[in-house]
Amino acid sequence: MSAKPMPRDTGRALPDAIWPLSIVAYFVLQTLYRTALGGALGLDDAQMIFDARSFEWGYGPQLPLFAWLQHLVFMVTGPTMFGLALLKNTLLCGTVLTCYGLMRTRLDPRRAWVATLGLVLLPQIAWESQRALTHSVLATFSAALCFATIWWIARRPSLAGFVTLGLVLGMGLLSKYNFVLLPISTTLALIGFPKLRASFRDRRLFLSLLIAAAIALPPYVWILNHPEIAFASAKKFDAAEDVSLGARLVGPVLATGQGILNFLALPLLVGGLLFWRYREHKPDAPQPLLRLMLRVMVIGLVLLLLGALAVGAGQIKDRWLQPLLFLAGPALGLWLLPRLSATGLRRLQQVYAVLLVLVTIALPIHFFQGKSRNAAPFETLVPQLVAAVGADATLIAPQWEGANILYRAPRMTVLNASSDFAKPMPDGPAFVIWDGTNAATGADLLRATYPDHPDWTTGEVQQLAAPYPFADGKNFTLSFAPVVKPGDQPR
Repeated sequence: MSAKPMPRDTGRALPDAIWPLSIVAYFVLQTLYRTALGGALGLDDAQMIFDARSFEWGYGPQLPLFAWLQHLVFMVTGPTMFGLALLKNTLLCGTVLTCYGLMRTRLDPRRAWVATLGLVLLPQIAWESQRALTHSVLATFSAALCFATIWWIARRPSLAGFVTLGLVLGMGLLSKYNFVLLPISTTLALIGFPKLRASFRDRRLFLSLLIAAAIALPPYVWILNHPEIAFASAKKFDAAEDVSLGARLVGPVLATGQGILNFLALPLLVGGLLFWRYREHKPDAPQPLLRLMLRVMVIGLVLLLLGALAVGAGQIKDRWLQPLLFLAGPALGLWLLPRLSATGLRRLQQVYAVLLVLVTIALPIHFFQGKSRNAAPFETLVPQLVAAVGADATLIAPQWEGANILYRAPRMTVLNASSDFAKPMPDGPAFVIWDGTNAATGADLLRATYPDHPDWTTGEVQQLAAPYPFADGKNFTLSFAPVVKPGDQPR
């Protein structure tokens, strides 16, 4: 049973379009704001500067769709901060608008807007996704589209719905591996909803699966042919080895519990306090949409725990839960709406406003305080570096340093030493670049990048330094040294 629309004075009522337009306006402002802040690239944006230079079936451990989209954006904007911010905020906006559309199937526009903004209570959406993430943002958007499409088909099955489901599944399968939690969990959750489940006893579902398989097949063939590259980041799970059975069972349980707590602590705290202070109305009968969202999350978390136990995972990062637990935000809003007084609903919206203002204030502080990566003065050092090595030199650098050099000097040839792919041989003068003052780092970096050439060495180390803007005069240092091959004269 849906919540009754708020009574409105038609003479003073805001147009219904104002609610989704306010969402769009927020992300337009965030795009312009991030562009205006500028600064150096963070780790995730640095990866995109390298990966989004071309279309490839695979880019390493990450699935390719985000890099494809970023390449398309860069074709219009160039490899700029605006291009990076535009894609991310477009995907975030798409996630919120999709959730708004989902809520509109049960609520009037204003209440749907209030329920949707429960996403603001999720730090991984309101803060982490704005601050740093890339592939997880795309996976969350894909998951939101997938859930909304399944709900659409469950209510009104149609050919358009099944075709859309195939496209969305294919998109999600190319976004991030943890996307699969959402469709699998939703499929299992539908078992408990006979009326909704009946819509999927349709031969057109095979069309959906065929479309998804056709979209995902080429990149997954690449993954099968390059497993050592595609699964190079499996160490992130910190899988336990040579430990007791008890430790192997307890570790994944604790890791999963910590990830869930990190994700849900704030919405549960805010929702609990508001319900305790402002509860008023007797709740309506349970809504099928809310029940489905809750079951999907519970089933997904059980599947995640089983997977963690299977691999002995020592850590579960909260962002890995994002394509599943994003549902917690609008689900909380949907649950609170019929249970809070009018004052309680105003307090909820005030909490949203405060959190959004805090995010806006905190972003520049996070980016530029102390020795933050985004505060590194590459805009000062890169012109000096180019002048020192020459515009025709090949630079060999770790991903973050190399991407920031390439971002400031796009005509330079910069090789990503952090990539798992084989590196091309330098043609002409080459230099190893690294962050810090340790001279041995350059020699180690060269050996790791070209292990088949142990006779290559580094020449004299030179350093360039400039102060961080807000770090009490502390300097950021770029070191560089020429690559010396047998027969070369040291530079």
